[in-house]
Amino acid sequence: MNTFHFLQHVFDVLQSHQKGVEFISNSETGVLVLTNDEDDHSSFIEELRHHEGVDIRDKLATVCVVGCFANGEQSILSRVQHALLKAHIPIYLSYNGISKHSVAVVVEGERFEEAVRLLHAQLIDEGTR
Repeated sequence: MNTFHFLQHVFDVLQSHQKGVEFISNSETGVLVLTNDEDDHSSFIEELRHHEGVDIRDKLATVCVVGCFANGEQSILSRVQHALLKAHIPIYLSYNGISKHSVAVVVEGERFEEAVRLLHAQLIDEGTR
């Protein structure tokens, strides 16, 4: 199934189970769908899981960073990615926002607060010294 048809199938399944989508991103190699619904996902997950290559992950969180945090040639996204990876916080997706001053990254939900504190320290606290 190509990406277009798979994406249509994902939306059809989500609609049939009345699940909302918080964020979706697709590429030639995959589709990422984030829902903000904490209800039981087992019914629609099983419908999607039978497709080859489907990897379903629970309990991810989105960390958004907005501000003028670029440092010379290093972009805000680069600074965010570097800080999180240096702290061994896996990034499942990163993307630029609608301006050059906003980015978001998807991390493990259990490390969300750690990621926020780390980025605050790296981008705000260090920037005021």
